Amino acid sequence: MTPWSRFRKSARVLREQLGWRRFLKLADPFLARSIDPIDQQRRPESILVIAPHPDDEAIGCGGVIALHRKRGDAVHVLYTTDGGRPARGAATDSNQPATRRTEALRGLDILGGATQEFLDLKDGQGDISDTGVKAIAKSIEAKKPDRIYVPWMLDNHRDHKASFEMLRKALAGSIPGTAIWQYEVWTPLVPNRYVPIASVLDLKERAIRAHETQMKSHDYASASLGLAHYRGLQGGVDAAAEAFFAIPAEKLELFTEL
Repeated sequence: MTPWSRFRKSARVLREQLGWRRFLKLADPFLARSIDPIDQQRRPESILVIAPHPDDEAIGCGGVIALHRKRGDAVHVLYTTDGGRPARGAATDSNQPATRRTEALRGLDILGGATQEFLDLKDGQGDISDTGVKAIAKSIEAKKPDRIYVPWMLDNHRDHKASFEMLRKALAGSIPGTAIWQYEVWTPLVPNRYVPIASVLDLKERAIRAHETQMKSHDYASASLGLAHYRGLQGGVDAAAEAFFAIPAEKLELFTEL
């Protein structure tokens, strides 16, 4: 490792540590934990899921998508990037965005079906684009979601951070009654909500495995199911669970300094 590489790594670690400290200070009023059995809720909801890449929705919140669909909630998934960046060591494939789109549709069908849209921003660039912000704002206006699922604000992936930031800008303050549920993919979050997903765990696994291009490089399905079992133990669910950090939309502005 070169001196410059060591410096960059040290700087990144320092930024992450400072981000965690600021987050914990700001998040303290919201950290009371609860179990939210989605399948027992009464009123049908409108759900918006923001996924940086095809497969993030299945990995991060595939269980809750299946639960929402089982109870008749309308689910709309918005993919911010085209998923075109090849896995490490793999050759560039011009057909990959189209292939991953097909995999996304297959995975959503397994979870119960959902409407979807693809913004096709460049994968791996971490772009916080005006086009993306406007598209998310338009989707929010059209769907009027009760809940919005999005990667956690401190997820250590540039596209995931960018997706969260575009949502924050798109909200432009607050939407009364809308809750922001942040899910985990690359970086474990500090949860305040646990959703039991044992009844749909097989659907989550199948949906992840539908993303065959990604499963070739990493066994995301096994890793995600292992995390679900751990989160269930941690949250007192005594079964598999997905974990989230949930806050009202109007409180997002408290976290802008992160």
